[in-house]
Amino acid sequence: MTTCCMGCVRPAPPASPRNHAARERRWIHTFAAAAIAALVLLCAPSAGAQTVRGTVVEVESGNPVAGAVVVLLDENSRRHGAVLSAADGGYRLTAPRGGRYVLRAERVGFQTITSPPLLLAEGETVVHRLAAGAARIVLQPVQARGRARDCTLRPDGSDQTAVAWQEARKALTATTLAADGQGLAYESRLYRLALRLDDLAVVQEQRWTVPGRARTPFTATPLRRLASTGWVHADGDSLAFHAPDAETLLSAEFLDHHCFRLRPGEGDRDGMAGLEFAPVRGRRVPDVHGILWMDREGARLRYLEYTYTGLEWAGTVQEIGGRVEFAQAADGAWIVSRWYIRMPMLLGMRREGEPHRMVGLVEQGGDVTGVGGGGAPAVVSGMVIDTVTRLPVAGVELSVDGSGAVALTDSTGAYRLERVPPGPGWLRVRPPALDDVGLEPLRIPIAPAPGGTERRTVVLPRTVDVLARACAGLAGIPLVGWVRSGGRRVRLAGAEVEGRWQGPPGSGTAFRAFVPADGRGVYALCGLVPGAQVTLTATAARERGNAALRLPQTGAALQEIRIPIRQWTARSRPEAHPFGPPLDDARLSGRVLDARGRGVRGATVRIGPEHPALATQDRGAFTWPVLPAGAYTLLVSRPGQPEQAVPVVLGGGMTLEVTVRPVTPRAPGP
Repeated sequence: MTTCCMGCVRPAPPASPRNHAARERRWIHTFAAAAIAALVLLCAPSAGAQTVRGTVVEVESGNPVAGAVVVLLDENSRRHGAVLSAADGGYRLTAPRGGRYVLRAERVGFQTITSPPLLLAEGETVVHRLAAGAARIVLQPVQARGRARDCTLRPDGSDQTAVAWQEARKALTATTLAADGQGLAYESRLYRLALRLDDLAVVQEQRWTVPGRARTPFTATPLRRLASTGWVHADGDSLAFHAPDAETLLSAEFLDHHCFRLRPGEGDRDGMAGLEFAPVRGRRVPDVHGILWMDREGARLRYLEYTYTGLEWAGTVQEIGGRVEFAQAADGAWIVSRWYIRMPMLLGMRREGEPHRMVGLVEQGGDVTGVGGGGAPAVVSGMVIDTVTRLPVAGVELSVDGSGAVALTDSTGAYRLERVPPGPGWLRVRPPALDDVGLEPLRIPIAPAPGGTERRTVVLPRTVDVLARACAGLAGIPLVGWVRSGGRRVRLAGAEVEGRWQGPPGSGTAFRAFVPADGRGVYALCGLVPGAQVTLTATAARERGNAALRLPQTGAALQEIRIPIRQWTARSRPEAHPFGPPLDDARLSGRVLDARGRGVRGATVRIGPEHPALATQDRGAFTWPVLPAGAYTLLVSRPGQPEQAVPVVLGGGMTLEVTVRPVTPRAPGP
């Protein structure tokens, strides 16, 4: 038996209308008690409160700024309260006593501003207008250099890791403050799925809707005991899985036991930066490992992916984990718009000393289906068409972040989304082809007017073109695809993919490349020769699968590789998590051969003036262990032969071996 915990979210779905009604009565009693307590506090006499109020506005336009975190600090930088600015930019904070204070306004994606010192007398109300700066935060591209990258505890300072954490912290803080406020009306659609282990097919499904009033309907419990007991622990006859939320990630206990580093966004995450957190070395209990993904331009927090480390049982552990998506409502408040957690279904009985054995998976989650906002609801409508055929595409799911607007395209490719919050937002498009390989939905910016209709025509890209973004800007043909267990839908994260192909005719070169599949089982080999015949071998769990194809002359190629594995067995470790290995620089090696295929010792291999020349060793071998991804030209010199130029293309994380044979000079024409 398994228990899902968002901190520890235990409620299972109602088994019957009677149970559902009983649970609703318990919730009503809880909310009623909280309301009575709040009423008592509101009716209590105020003893000379010192108040600071005002508005947060943009410095250039003077327009109100909604959703900014306004913090009250005393002269010793101690915090005495924080609120979110309202839709009209208004804020109100109360100081514990008279004295000197400052206000700090934090806005996601913009520089933080601080007020001049404000003197508050006992019982006085001071009005102050905060002018928010227009300078936007831009996260610089991450440059990976080798396998070892610093992992920082409590990132602070001016480096990119610290900047990314500060922006993520702003959004997480805004989420917790929104949860503490009065909240917006919303409905949550919750679900619980039982999944078959081999192909993740749904064998049992329950869905229900819960009305309520809050900014963040999915919250976690405090973290204090998790530092010692771990994030997965026995709870009677079940296992409890704890998951991180905004309050968890901001807590001192979490920051003491996890370090942070930046991860570059690739492929479908192009234009994003990942702030990865991992347990500190020496943690001996099950822990959590994840990545906060945010836009590089504006540092907008998008979602959190996480998994567990230190689990020891047989099964598809790369599928265990979850996701929390963040969205900004029309009034500027940050909310958790969607979440899920996937846990193992374990065999009930086991022998002493044996690991747990998985027999299935349980997925539990939900999304917010109706968040109120300022202004009349809008409509977003249009058509979805294919990029190649330009014909309409049916069955595509579209939704709007932070709202309950969901629609499927009909046979004419048309869709219509109603009850859309007005103002800037994101249209999320989930084509079945992208969803099938675990790719992110497309996100298109929208800004419908209150009560208006915005029309958007969506052009669906090909799956191969989306995957080929991992090789963006590199010459040659990208070869991309995914690795799966034979005949099933389980993606094999971390499978080793080998590709072999020949250079252009008459070049005397042959290539052999290795690359690991990422956490979705997706691989990318960059810079292949147009028109070449390629053989592929994928290896996982000591089993192999093969595929072969001829590359096109232009564009990109897509190839699935299947491995005959009945059950994917792995062990969850910090260095083997399901997001794939850290992005490394490429590695280049090879051999220089003579006309008879024997290695040439002492040949000279150069890349360019910025790299030292290498002399080949025994059997003609040479190697550059670390090189940034990109296009290079190898210049090979050997006695009695003219210098030979060999173009090579290295993708990130790829190991490329090149074999260079002498080229027979062509006879001059008549």
